Amino acid sequence: RREAINNQKQKVVGPVKVVREGSAVKELMDELDKMVGLSSVKEGMATLRDTVEFDSWRKLFFGDDSSLLSQSFHMQFLGNPGTGKTVIARKVGKLLTTMGVIKGETCANRPQGDIFKEVTRADLVGKYLGETAGLVHKAVSAACGGVLFIDEAYALVQGNDDQYGHEAVDELIKLMEEKRTELVVILAGYQKEMQTFLDSNPGFISRVP
Repeated sequence: RREAINNQKQKVVGPVKVVREGSAVKELMDELDKMVGLSSVKEGMATLRDTVEFDSWRKLFFGDDSSLLSQSFHMQFLGNPGTGKTVIARKVGKLLTTMGVIKGETCANRPQGDIFKEVTRADLVGKYLGETAGLVHKAVSAACGGVLFIDEAYALVQGNDDQYGHEAVDELIKLMEEKRTELVVILAGYQKEMQTFLDSNPGFISRVP
């Protein structure tokens, strides 16, 4: 029975999208598997695909209130330059949108197509009082319905006295929680520096596995 179900094409039953072999999700997963690097990300996406499929069936039989997908799907990509983090992040964003994990219906002025906003410290941390929060909101709004990819995320805070850097992180964590169904934030950078950065900002622990 399981094999028969898996060989069906993707179909929509009411508001519930059910992922099937031969579907757009399957094709994207195959493309992701062929890419070099970040094997842990590939394994995580395979697990997420299975979870989303199980949740689709659960909602189909027991209603939307039975959904188990209440957590956020923000991620960290660790590795040196040239390990394909940006390319894979784009593919992951397309996968999450196709699976319905990211919902962009509530996003204001959402453009057509895949949404992938890449930023660095310069785009999020202001140079004067009151500027930083606006920059973070602008970046999050531009990524609504897709992925906000923060390269060298550990550089957001440069020392304990970096007031604007800490402000950017606090604002980002707040928006990551408030808009967790509207976008996925991917924090990328060197493994050692990223671990120190995440450990020093406890708000990331429950939001970025």
